[in-house]
Amino acid sequence: MTTPDMTSLQQRAEDYLAQGRAKEAIALLTQVLTSHPQIAHGHFKLGEAFLAEQEFSQAVAAYETAIQLNANAFIYYVGLGRAWAGLEQWPQAISAYEWAIRLNPNFSWTYTHLAAALLGQERYPEAIAAYDRDIALNPQFYWSHFHRGEALLKLENREAAIASYRQAIILNPDLPEAQQRLQELLTTPELNGDYWLQRQDWDQAIKAYKSSLEIKPDYSWSYYGLGYGLQQKQDWSGAILAYLQALEINPDFSGSYSNLGYCYWQQGEVIQAINCYEQALALNADVPEIHNRLADALLVNCQVDRAIDHYLTALQLYPENSENYLKLRHLQTYNLVQLQPEQMARLITGYQQLIQDDPTRIDSYINLGDLWTEAGNISAAIDCYQRGTDQNLQQSRPALIQQFWNPETPLKPAFLIIGTQKSGTTSLYQYICQHPQVVAPLQKEIDFFIWQFHHGLDWYLAHFPAISAEAALITGEASPSYILDFKVAEKLKENFPGIKLIVLLRNPVNRAFSQYQDHKRWVNPESRSLEQAIADEIALLQDFKDVTLAGEKFWQTQYGYLLRGMYVYFLEKWMSILPREQFLILQSEAFYAEPEPTLNRVFDFLNLPNYSLPTHPKYTTGSYLPIPQPLRQTLVDFFAPHNQRLIQFLGEEFDWRS
Repeated sequence: MTTPDMTSLQQRAEDYLAQGRAKEAIALLTQVLTSHPQIAHGHFKLGEAFLAEQEFSQAVAAYETAIQLNANAFIYYVGLGRAWAGLEQWPQAISAYEWAIRLNPNFSWTYTHLAAALLGQERYPEAIAAYDRDIALNPQFYWSHFHRGEALLKLENREAAIASYRQAIILNPDLPEAQQRLQELLTTPELNGDYWLQRQDWDQAIKAYKSSLEIKPDYSWSYYGLGYGLQQKQDWSGAILAYLQALEINPDFSGSYSNLGYCYWQQGEVIQAINCYEQALALNADVPEIHNRLADALLVNCQVDRAIDHYLTALQLYPENSENYLKLRHLQTYNLVQLQPEQMARLITGYQQLIQDDPTRIDSYINLGDLWTEAGNISAAIDCYQRGTDQNLQQSRPALIQQFWNPETPLKPAFLIIGTQKSGTTSLYQYICQHPQVVAPLQKEIDFFIWQFHHGLDWYLAHFPAISAEAALITGEASPSYILDFKVAEKLKENFPGIKLIVLLRNPVNRAFSQYQDHKRWVNPESRSLEQAIADEIALLQDFKDVTLAGEKFWQTQYGYLLRGMYVYFLEKWMSILPREQFLILQSEAFYAEPEPTLNRVFDFLNLPNYSLPTHPKYTTGSYLPIPQPLRQTLVDFFAPHNQRLIQFLGEEFDWRS
């Protein structure tokens, strides 16, 4: 056979091998090597062909012949190792791989195969070391990360194994083996930060992530989890450091930027927060929460136009989130900004588009009606509220629309929940509205008798269902700020003299702390420490002989954490205007502990038959750290004389001493 013929046959054989036609490659290579037995690479390719056919013994012989002819080709030793591994002759395989590494220490696949052979001998630490070298040379090969995790799991190093499986999934999200392993590990608590995060055990999560970082200090997810745990503990500085480290390793994860921005926001560093949110959106513009957070920061930074854009984008991305609507509503309700005509026009257009896209979203009608109200177009506002009320009724009680709808005679409120804030009024209102003889208004808090009374009763009644009295149904609302203004009682006496009033009273210490935590989450968050806020308010309250007359000077600087809990003085004023029998006083603690007995009292008070709800979910609850004990005692001491006066006035016991 001439050299050109031999070269042609050898090339054809390699083509066959590349095409998966190993048997034909073996035939051609055997023909070539019969006449030219000194071609080392031909024997190597013959070994590759035998290996493809799982003829491992023949492959060993072919590779060994290739090595005898050329002992310096590292790839021949790799092939020999693979053939021995096929025969499960691990020591011989390991020896071959080690020879390959001596000849070329920078070929990642050698370490891949060496690690697999070491696993075959249960030499797990050495296998992990081989995978580490493999990954250093070729970090994108997901199987190496997966098998490294397998070796770590054999050594019961679960946290490091989790990190390896996660990295494998990052490189190949469709790797079922890694997904399954990770799922198995995440169901056990041992050294698993994610496990503890899911259970909101922040201390254990922080501990687990720190342990993980000792094992794998360059794993961004562990820094992210650590930051999240510290964030939940309100350790803003620690969380910021953790998120920065996560971003140094992986600058392409929007969640790290978003949470970093939130921590800066909590520390009052608005510009840094804006920068972080913008970077988060540059990576992922489809997360409504980030648009909301950025809008909050822009608003505080007086960039109202941009804030509006991001609020509306958040609504377009997630129109089901009522909190987004509420936040925009608060811009007007609490005068957080003075909207310019062009800004109001943009919001009006935005809400009209949202209604067109989804006419069932009740919040869109509320916000649009409020904007028309602020713009002075009361007839448009009334029309909008009525359409929203009808839509709400159509969704919740369609039969009533068919039988009793009467736009000329909307129901008048039969009851009001007038207080107190952060005492369970939302839950109580939601439970009452589930009674079959109660129909809900357009929204829980209308605040008509404080802020909107000048718009007239037609404006107010547009929020209530247009149902004929023949339906024998009642409606009502819950505006817990009413109790703070006894002039509301005078307006009720004039316009709804027989209306029934419900008041929830909560331990004022816990109520104050809950309100403080709520204000920390506002668009313009409370910037003072709780200790400072309490001290400031105590100093101001000393100047008032009658706290119910606290005026503009007080409310310009204070949120009323203490004043709102001095219940007796407000109740004394209310009950001097309206008779005691129109009031039902409830204790929040009893309501929280056993809702049904409290509800039965409410239904009796409203002349409704008792009705058992299948469940009693809690609404607008928050989670936060406990009040420091010295400060709690300060608050207990402050409220003690006022609570005692309340007990004497109502003739009821309130055990709020602890």
